[in-house]
Amino acid sequence: MDLTSGNRTLISNFNNPAQGPIGINPFGITMGSSGNLLVTDEDITQGPTINGSLLEVDVVSGFRTVISDFENPAQGPLGNEPQGITTNLLGQALIAERNGQSGGGRGFLFLVDTTTGDRTIISDFGNPAQGPLGSDPTGIAYRLPLRNVPTLSQWGLIATAGLLGIIGFLVIRRRQLATNK
Repeated sequence: MDLTSGNRTLISNFNNPAQGPIGINPFGITMGSSGNLLVTDEDITQGPTINGSLLEVDVVSGFRTVISDFENPAQGPLGNEPQGITTNLLGQALIAERNGQSGGGRGFLFLVDTTTGDRTIISDFGNPAQGPLGSDPTGIAYRLPLRNVPTLSQWGLIATAGLLGIIGFLVIRRRQLATNK
């Protein structure tokens, strides 16, 4: 979308099988570390089954590739309705899944390796040992870790050290010029 004009451009038609698996219900979207889009879809048609998946969408060609099939046990714990998505600093996907296939069906927070598609559960919203029970998570946000930002007094110290360094350089340079005369 052009943020100035509001005009939208189609990147991938999820009804076009020439661009990859047919998507029925794309839900979450974020930019991946490769510059392509990562999209969650609750209902991807792959052969005889319909299941939730994480897809990568090539921003140039619109071609879709399944990264993680949430009904494939070889890729980790099962899920069926991946929804909200974001990425962390390592390029891994964090996905809110609202109807986890275990843990009472309250949903999971998955960590997905965007290279292999392997999934691990970070949090099970049906597990009271992990905190208050939740239900049907659909969105997720990731806040970058805080960096140590200097305070005003620390900035003053930095500026003073810099100024003293410049003054010291000028004094040395002046002495060198005086001795060369």
